[in-house]
Amino acid sequence: MSQVKLDSDGVVWHFGNFVSGNFNPNEEVTLKIDAVKRILNTKLHSAGHLIDCAVEKLAVPNLKPTKGFHFPEGPNIEYEGTVDNPENLLIELQKTVDKLIAQDLLLAVSDLTQEEAVLKGIFAPIGKKSRVINFKGFSICGCGGTHVISSGQIGKIVIKKIKCKKGITKISYQIMESDLG
Repeated sequence: MSQVKLDSDGVVWHFGNFVSGNFNPNEEVTLKIDAVKRILNTKLHSAGHLIDCAVEKLAVPNLKPTKGFHFPEGPNIEYEGTVDNPENLLIELQKTVDKLIAQDLLLAVSDLTQEEAVLKGIFAPIGKKSRVINFKGFSICGCGGTHVISSGQIGKIVIKKIKCKKGITKISYQIMESDLG
């Protein structure tokens, strides 16, 4: 599988390519998960949320989270707004992320009704629930991805770069290779 998408009707679509053969509607198939890739994606995804918690903890003014890319090919989080001194923010953000990992914060997963989600500004398809996550003590975030149980399971996160351009701040990060297994 190369991609998973949730459409506006709440249908989850799985995209991929056949290695061999094909299948017909209603035919039983066997799917296999690449455990190493899944663990890496899980850690990267949770790392993005933890970085967002660090931004929240630092109370960085003018930054509103808009989207994240939590995959090996350049993980990052984007915010609407910019900061005056990205170099200083990088240093403070790294220190804060390191502390949040050391605190081994639990990650909670819950569901909101469509009405509750709308009140909190979180997407939920009409008539469906919205899945939200949060590290203990931090704001909830709508998310359907895979996650660690606690921040300590992520390992070492390195904030690689903070770039501000055209009213957008992009925080790029990575997980240390020794923490991928």
